[in-house]
Amino acid sequence: MDSVGIQCGGWTLTWQGTPQISAGTTILDGLKEMAKKTGGEIITKKNKAGEADISVVIIGETPYAEYEGDDGSLSLDSGLSLDSNMNALHEAYALGKPVVVIMVSGRPRIITGELPHWDAFVEAWLPGSEGAAVADVLYGEYGFTGTLPVTWPEDTDRLPVSDHPDNVLFPYGSGIVTQ
Repeated sequence: MDSVGIQCGGWTLTWQGTPQISAGTTILDGLKEMAKKTGGEIITKKNKAGEADISVVIIGETPYAEYEGDDGSLSLDSGLSLDSNMNALHEAYALGKPVVVIMVSGRPRIITGELPHWDAFVEAWLPGSEGAAVADVLYGEYGFTGTLPVTWPEDTDRLPVSDHPDNVLFPYGSGIVTQ
């Protein structure tokens, strides 16, 4: 995923948002800039992926607003999730390298089945046109700060989670706070 429009979400230029926004910095652009500053390299060509030390996979969902965003499954491979999510994850797993997943979304998506394959997970929410800020944190320019503003469900079978508190993957307020 390499799209400022997806990073911005709904209510950006149009009611439902649009993936076709060129002004701003994508997370990938930010990662490339940080790698350049630190003497590293971001490999994006599949035929060179085996040379990487780790796999960073950016997944997410298409922009939406209001009822147009109703997506009962909240899975990574249906509804409004990006078509490339699962393929990108499976390609990363096949490399046998540590996997860092960054998700760009306006809400939690069901990650329970995939989470055991991930060495790190960052919910970037909708960072807007400033994807470089995500790269700044990943490269340690700034510490991770913040906690979840919502409860993250384990699955969709028993939603809402307030009615089924045992159906929680990450409780409200969990997260990493470092200085």
